[in-house]
Amino acid sequence: MTGAYTLRPQIWIVIRGLHRAGLAMTPADIRALLVAPPPKALEIIRTYLRALEAAAIVERIGDPAMPLYRLLRDEGVEAPRVRQDGSRVTMGQGREAMWRTMRILQRPWSVPELVAHASTETHPVALQEAEDYTQRLCRAGYLQRTAPRTYRLIQARYTGPQPPQIQRTKAIWDKNLGKLAPWEKVWRGDA
Repeated sequence: MTGAYTLRPQIWIVIRGLHRAGLAMTPADIRALLVAPPPKALEIIRTYLRALEAAAIVERIGDPAMPLYRLLRDEGVEAPRVRQDGSRVTMGQGREAMWRTMRILQRPWSVPELVAHASTETHPVALQEAEDYTQRLCRAGYLQRTAPRTYRLIQARYTGPQPPQIQRTKAIWDKNLGKLAPWEKVWRGDA
């Protein structure tokens, strides 16, 4: 991944840091504190600040010609995933919930049990999605099959809080490592 979505976590870290220091900020202030900002960083920062403002996470203060921003609501270490209108991006939350649940269970579980534990009222996890994700993680070496329909997370394969992503090519991208899963077994199609 490249572009705005990989820069947003860095922007969020800077926003939180300036907030903890008691400082309001301009887009230029944020850019100055980024590590190796890309050429379009200022545009990306302004766009993200507008989305955060629409979500009531930051507010604009001061002169409209040279706006300052301040953090209203610190939502933790994860950069808020918001659209331009301030609405939340929910895509991927089911896989995040499943990955987190796999880590918490620390014992063999069935796919229906995973769905029951990972689902919430606002974000239910579909059984078919859970079956597909579980099978792909098992093929990639993250999970171990302990019985015909029971799995467990291999603790040494837990690389961090971000769930492994299934790419269009069926490869597993591990966001925690920033690369393809190094232990991934080679397979194609239904093999």
